[in-house]
Amino acid sequence: MPRKPKLKLMVCSTVHGFEAEITTICGILKAYGYSVMNSHYGTIRSRPGQSTEEACLEAVEQCDLVFAIIRTRFGSGITEKEICRAIELGRPIWCVADHEIGLYRQLLKQFLYEYDPVSKLPIARKLIEFRKTSVLESLRVIDLYNFYIQDHLPVDQRRNNWAQPYHDLDEILRYLEANLKDIAEVRKGIKTKSTS
Repeated sequence: MPRKPKLKLMVCSTVHGFEAEITTICGILKAYGYSVMNSHYGTIRSRPGQSTEEACLEAVEQCDLVFAIIRTRFGSGITEKEICRAIELGRPIWCVADHEIGLYRQLLKQFLYEYDPVSKLPIARKLIEFRKTSVLESLRVIDLYNFYIQDHLPVDQRRNNWAQPYHDLDEILRYLEANLKDIAEVRKGIKTKSTS
């Protein structure tokens, strides 16, 4: 029986200040048996004349599944575009988010969003001035987190929106082991999703 090709797993994350963690995460996912795609890890093909953003978005188009890391650093905006494109394409996504984003989200939501008085769901993003700080680089990480968890939908309509909070690398690795180590189980989940 021919061997199944390795699943192509894209790791989406801002890099600055997180280089060692990304290298560890990608190495573990590779050891699990995935073909890992990540710019920092050096496993995204770039073509002459192509921008970094174009290469990363092309990788999202080519991958089978995504592991997304939402951090308090916004970076260049490429990670946001990668995650949004993966959602648009319907890629299966596993996601972790820095626990501080959840705290900032709760503290700032009354200032950031207008809510429907009946449904209590956000209906518009308020334009407020925000200066980059040492703890939160941009409010767009909160917007990305809300988009990923489908905050705009009623809870019973949200799907593939779990963002596991993490404090450190050990918690990320525990999440990876619980969710992505068993590739046969991952393949079953992907197959079930594509036939539903």
